[in-house]
Amino acid sequence: TQVHDLMSTELHIEEVDFASLISSIRTSIKYLEKDAGVIKYKFDFDKDLTIKTDSYRLSIIIANLIENAIIYRRSSQDEHSIDIRAYKDGDVVKIMVSDTGIGLQEDQLEKIFDMFVKVNDNNNGSGLGLYLTKLALDKLHGTISVQSKINTFSTFTVTLPLNIATEFHQ
Repeated sequence: TQVHDLMSTELHIEEVDFASLISSIRTSIKYLEKDAGVIKYKFDFDKDLTIKTDSYRLSIIIANLIENAIIYRRSSQDEHSIDIRAYKDGDVVKIMVSDTGIGLQEDQLEKIFDMFVKVNDNNNGSGLGLYLTKLALDKLHGTISVQSKINTFSTFTVTLPLNIATEFHQ
């Protein structure tokens, strides 16, 4: 299972081209967009941004955040926005995924990274997406935070070492 893989497989550190990774993820989750109405993506990152990390785990992190942005959109809205921003900040990279979806209530924010936690019964998710995201981040020595306002927005901010091999001698 994915939980076992994230916990037990060794890190495979490589140069990850961020723009290519985003393109690949968007292609793999295109099926989610077909019934989602109009989704407007906005990208804000250097086209040659690279991160020395485990691409499998980074893909899981970003894919889960984008998938949730699509799944938890407001059905009353004709157009949904997903913004993906990334920038270097010293020896780390900050990656932000923001959306104009249903948002989260304040009391949900601390629980959303727990296993099997579903904050909305209106979908058929497993409650594992953000748990897997957190597991992958722990392996990469990263962190995640969230800001949200109900029926307005959610912004997830991921912080990762730019070069995990330099930061943490594996």
